[in-house]
Amino acid sequence: MALIVMIIISIVTGGNAPAFVGGLALVIFFGSWMGVITGFRGFKERDKNYITCKIGVACNLAILIGFAGIFIRGLL
Repeated sequence: MALIVMIIISIVTGGNAPAFVGGLALVIFFGSWMGVITGFRGFKERDKNYITCKIGVACNLAILIGFAGIFIRGLL
């Protein structure tokens, strides 16, 4: 959700978004990496229902793929 808001802010300002948008993007990027790592660690627990781990890993990977797409688009 925050990624979408940051994209909208960037579009509305014509690419001249404030610095806090970039800082927030970095925080979200590293937070999603930690979410993926924590999700995979959750798979190691025994006798648990892994549905929350699966949902968390999928959501965080979607965020990372979104950031990768924005980065690659910026290079082209």
